[in-house]
Order: sequence, then C-alpha cells, then structure tokens
Amino acid sequence: SVAPQSTAHPAAGTPASIVVRSGTPGTASGAETTATPPVITITAPAPAAIPTSLPTKRVIEIVGHGYGHGRGLGQWGAYGYATDFGWTAKQILSHFYPGTSPGKVAPTSAIGVRLLAQEGKILTVYQPKGQVFVGADGSALELAGAASSSSSVSTTGQSQASAIPVPVGLNETNSIAPSPEAPPPVATPDGPAAVRIKLSGKGTFSIADGPGCDGPFVERVNPTKALAIIVSTAVDRAISSSEEPSDMLQLCTKSGRTVYRGDLVAIDDGGQHTVNQVRLESYLRSVVPSEAPKTWGAVKGGIEALKAQAVAARSYAAAERRTGYSNTCDNTSCQVYKGRGEYRGGAFASFEDARTDLAVADTAGEVRVDPKTGAPIRTEFSSSTGGHTAPGDGATPVPDEGDATASNPYRTWTVTFDGAKLDGKLGALTAIDATKRDGFGPDGGRVLELTLTFTKGASTISGAEFASRVALRSSLFTPQLRLVPLSAATDTAPADPSPPDSQGEGSAASDSTPAVPATPATPATPATTSPSAKPKKPPKDPAPRKGTTTVVVKRPVG
Repeated sequence: SVAPQSTAHPAAGTPASIVVRSGTPGTASGAETTATPPVITITAPAPAAIPTSLPTKRVIEIVGHGYGHGRGLGQWGAYGYATDFGWTAKQILSHFYPGTSPGKVAPTSAIGVRLLAQEGKILTVYQPKGQVFVGADGSALELAGAASSSSSVSTTGQSQASAIPVPVGLNETNSIAPSPEAPPPVATPDGPAAVRIKLSGKGTFSIADGPGCDGPFVERVNPTKALAIIVSTAVDRAISSSEEPSDMLQLCTKSGRTVYRGDLVAIDDGGQHTVNQVRLESYLRSVVPSEAPKTWGAVKGGIEALKAQAVAARSYAAAERRTGYSNTCDNTSCQVYKGRGEYRGGAFASFEDARTDLAVADTAGEVRVDPKTGAPIRTEFSSSTGGHTAPGDGATPVPDEGDATASNPYRTWTVTFDGAKLDGKLGALTAIDATKRDGFGPDGGRVLELTLTFTKGASTISGAEFASRVALRSSLFTPQLRLVPLSAATDTAPADPSPPDSQGEGSAASDSTPAVPATPATPATPATTSPSAKPKKPPKDPAPRKGTTTVVVKRPVG
C-alpha cells in the first residue's frame, strides 16, 4: 500500500501541514475489499512575497498527475506493466480489478449501441448493392415495385426488397428476432438503394426509399404503426462473413457515410432514437482502437496492454444496460465506438486495425466477473492514473507503478493561469487550498474539496467540479497562488498529443509514436489550450441501470 505523501511545491513562508483525521491507506493489489480512504486536511503555504518594486500579478500554478477519473484500469499503466515489467494481460487485469475473476460470455452475444449523434434525427441508410431490407412489428413492408399513382419518380436502380418482420417492441434481453407468424419476404435487390425512416407521430413511422442518401425518396407504404423499424442487409438477418464495407449498411450523415456492421434500428421512445445492433466481438473491433493507441501492438509487449483493454471493454459493455432499448452508447459517456469506418469524399477510412483486431480475437469472449454471481463487472478504465487508481463505484484502489513508463505524457503536468480569472462576487482571490483529499496517490491523493478564499469570504467546490471548470486533466492536483512579476505572468496549458479519436487513416498521428488513449465512462475533461474555458460536454446518455445484463440472441447479427 502507498501512504499519503506531503504536499509538493511548498513556497517560502509557513510550510504546508497535513493532518490525517480518519481511515487507513489503500490495500494491496490482491485485496478483495475496498479500503476506507483517509480524509486529509491541508493548509496551503502562504503566497511568496516578491522583493521587488516591479508590478506583480496573482498567478495560479497547478501541478497535476494523470488523465481521467482514475478508476479501474489505467491504460498507460497497462502499457507500462506490459512493456517495462513484462506482464501478461491476465496479470494486468488481476492487478487493476482485484476481487474479480476471469469469465466468459457467449460467442453469439450481441448488444444494442445507441448512436447519440443521431438523437431526434431521421434515419437514412444507404446500401451500394441494394441489399437493404426493412421491417417492423411482424409485418412485411413493401418498399419497392411500381410507383404509386401519385408519384412520377422513377424506381430504376432502387431496391426491390420487401421487409423482414420484427416483433412488437424489444424484449427484456434487448434482442430482436423475426416473428415466425409473419409472411416471408421476397427480395430482388437491384442496384444502389437507400431507405429513409422518420418518426411522424407517436408509434408511427413514415418509410420511403430512393437511389441514394440524397434521394429523391418515395413513400411506397402508408405510415407504419411500430415501436421499432429495423434495417438489415439480409432478409433473414443472417451473419455476413464479408469484410467489405460495400456489403454493410451505411448511415447517411451531413459529412458523409458511416459504415456499420450489423443492423440499424429506429426506435420510438419519447422521440426517435437510432441503435446499432451488432455482435459484441464486432463492436470491440471498433472500440479498442478508439480507446487505446493501435500503435501499441507494434511495440514489444504492447499487445498485452491491448488485450487487457479488449477484456476491460468487453466486460464494460456486457455489464451495461443504459435504456430499455439499448445496452450502451457510442461516445465517452460509455465507450467510444465509431463503427466499421466512414467514407470521406470518395475514399474509405477504416476505424478498425489489424493489431487491435488481434487483441480482440486472442481474448474472444473473455470478461471479468463477480466470483460470487458470475455476472460481468462494469470494468471502468481511464487514460492515466497518475500513479494510483481511485476508489469509487466498487473499484478497489491500487498502486499503479506502470503509469511511470517513460512514454506516458500525462504522469505529471502543469497548468498556470491568471488568478484574476477566479475573482467574483466575493472579491479578489487571496488563497486556494486543497482541504480534503482521498488519500490515494501523490500529494495525498485526488482533491475531494477545494477552498477558495477571497477578500470578502470563502467558498468550497469539489475537486472534480473545479477540474472540469478549468479544464484540468484530472482531480489529482496541487494548486498554489503565487505573486510573480507582471512581465513573467503568462497563461500556459499542456498541449495534448493527438487523441485516438483523430487517428483515422491519414491523420497527423504517426504510427511510430504511441498516441494518447481516450478516457471513457464520464472522464474528467482534458485540458486544451485555455484553462479558463468551460469544456464542451458530449451528448449525455442515461446512467446504467442497477445490475448487469448479458445479451444473447438466438439469431445474431453480423
């Protein structure tokens, strides 16, 4: 275990004091019970006087560690343990998730991923080979054939596919299966085709088809009463073994077309939602390179870090149940998931990679489970722990020596900005003190409470909220208010390397330089260029429901 350390960076004047009021340090990595964290009371040093007649300025200097919430697996720690210590993925997982056991999920498991950028939007799906099949609530929908008498739009080159049937709503395991009572559809695909699905009223969808994303679209059926409309590339929703993007569904967006494996489903639940129903293993082929640098697979031992990431991501997804119609979502509120790839102009950019595909395949079905119930654990993870993981949500805090790997750009960082930016109704800021910490990690651990003293009073704020407001990478930091000569006072913020979200083909990130992992599951917002700017938050997805859900479908999708 690691005992709390004294506050770093004391200035001239009264030295900082630390009083441990209750609790004990964190347990060893093999412990199965969560330690009671000590509560740390810290008095910050008095601002240093500047013996000069030059004009001075109040400056806040913050020295911090890590990137993200710090719970569970630290991605840079996993990389350090794999490359510097020679650990295997199983050793890494056992260290970061003490009290859990290895487990398995069925190879046919599938999940529903809510596409948050599609919230409230019309679903338009394109298939270049005309292999687009649509159905709803057990009824076959005729989307092709002769144009209606009121339409003069040509159907040449459009899909002649009828629809596949879908049961009313979604069952408790979030799976959709064809209704055996519905008449079998007859399909004769003929050239490129697109389908447009719009929620036109409560429980009612308007469905039209056309030759491409831009139409023109023709409604060939009356408005359809349904809770869910499904779009598939196969009449029986059979799994396709093809790896060609042209054999998959393509979601039409303003910027191009995003390719998805599996099916796309339009849902009516107080508004229109879009869900990608996809096999869990296929889903992970996009998640792992979106959450961790694919370049690690080319470094000696680095594949073990990627394998640990694959298991953590699989466990997290298997344990998720965000809504009644989806298991998880596609951004950092859950895990970053981009689909198979996208068309940018005429070129296809893949969001999958052979190196991360290998990590997924080598760990197929592997999860971390509760040894008492066998249920998958919601295994959180973040980019860098700063040297020690954080408690919370059932996570047992453990030391993270792997985080000190030389490649980690987030082990220690510094932010400096004008103290006047925090001035307000209570007057000018005169002191900033981390008055409570969690006791795990450098400088006494992550800040639980920060006290801001002004000329007319004082106020407190949680460390996580302060970190979010001033765009710090984590709540593991030590603040200090100093006086410096006016000519020397400048705002600085650490520049982040290109995040994996920008690592498509042809991006600025080099395959020879390990990039920086993203932070999933409601992370602390990373610093950008101005520490005073309030970060833009991604679309929200509901918090997961209590308990876990392992999704198994009898007829899985590709």
